[in-house]
Amino acid sequence: MNQFNVKKHQRRNTLHTLVSVCSMSLLLAFSVYLLFGWSFWLCLLVVSAVLVTTLRLLPTHWTLRIYNARRLSYQEAPELYRVAQILSQRAGLNRVPELYWIPSRMLNAFSVGDEARSGVGLTYGLLNTLTQRELAGVMAHEISHIAHNDTRLMTLADMISRLNYLLALAACVMTLLLTPMVLAGLVDLSLLALLLLVLIPWLSGMLQMKLSRTREFSADLQAVHLTGDPVGLASALAKIDMGGRKGWQRILPGYQQSQPSLLRSHPATEERIRVLRQLETPWASHVKVGAVYDHPRLSRVNI
Repeated sequence: MNQFNVKKHQRRNTLHTLVSVCSMSLLLAFSVYLLFGWSFWLCLLVVSAVLVTTLRLLPTHWTLRIYNARRLSYQEAPELYRVAQILSQRAGLNRVPELYWIPSRMLNAFSVGDEARSGVGLTYGLLNTLTQRELAGVMAHEISHIAHNDTRLMTLADMISRLNYLLALAACVMTLLLTPMVLAGLVDLSLLALLLLVLIPWLSGMLQMKLSRTREFSADLQAVHLTGDPVGLASALAKIDMGGRKGWQRILPGYQQSQPSLLRSHPATEERIRVLRQLETPWASHVKVGAVYDHPRLSRVNI
């Protein structure tokens, strides 16, 4: 593993995270100022703190219940839990995340919760497609999200974006209600302020997408740090990307999604694989680090 490239990408991702969060917060503060003035800012700050605290207290399984997830016991998937335990120790977590089986043929995995209470959801399709080496990379990626409190960070970003949207909506409603008074010359209306309030939610959404892509890159780098194996994660990403394509898209050479990168919550798979390949050393494909994986496939273990 190329440690120099890892540290370089980590510094860049940290800088991008700080810039994105600060920019979103400034946009929210500017929206509040345009609509209510600075006197309303303290009230909004208190409401935001209450919402963030409330969301943290929600049980982990509530989110997973939406996907009909079922918690896996250690007896059902001992190898999965063994890998999760090793990776959690390396990531500095005090508790091993609970593992959940999701009845879906899609190739997907995601994490919920924080260091105190967390879970990792793995779909049926993922478990029956990836090798154990690839699954170790995917689980390391999700555990990295938990170790870095990315769920909490993205919840905060989502809340800021929603508040910006609500403020813009309130401005539009107030404009409609005050239109007769504006036409009568009783109230002054700043069209520039209204335009800015309408544009701010769009800008905040772009920054939220940028933040999400940055955290995905950071989780990839941390996953490589935990496993020492960028090849396993790169291979898993390639399979997940191929599994998400339609039949005709799979046979087209060099097919790429037409969605602009600014509108994606995840980086392009090709870009993620390119970065992971930069971290590879000439002997990386022949090294098994710390006995994370020993068997050819995890998905066949009593699931």
